[in-house]
Amino acid sequence: TGSVRAGILRPVKNGNLAFYLGAMYLDVEIDLSGQFVLPTGDDPAVGEDLTLEFTITQRNADPWNAVAGISWDLYRHWSLNVEAGFGGSRSHALAGFTWRF
Repeated sequence: TGSVRAGILRPVKNGNLAFYLGAMYLDVEIDLSGQFVLPTGDDPAVGEDLTLEFTITQRNADPWNAVAGISWDLYRHWSLNVEAGFGGSRSHALAGFTWRF
C-alpha cells in the first residue's frame, strides 16, 4: 500500500491552502474460510444437519485509483484535510482535523 500526491500551495489569511492530485496503490488479498450449518436434522428424509464448508479468496480488482484533496492550514497549530479517492473499482473519502504542537 502506498500513495503519491503533488499539488499547489496558496497563501490565504491566517495560513495556507493546498490543492493536490495523486494516486493510491492498494494490493490486498484476504482468505476467508469457515462453515455454514443448515438445520435439516428435523427433516426425516435427511436425518441430520447439513454442514457446508467454504473458502473465499478476495482481492481488489484494481490496485490503482486517483486521489484529489484539499488541505487548509487554518492557523499555526490547526489544519483541516479533505480527500476523495475515485476510479477503478474502489473509492474512498477521508476528512481530518489536526492540531499540531
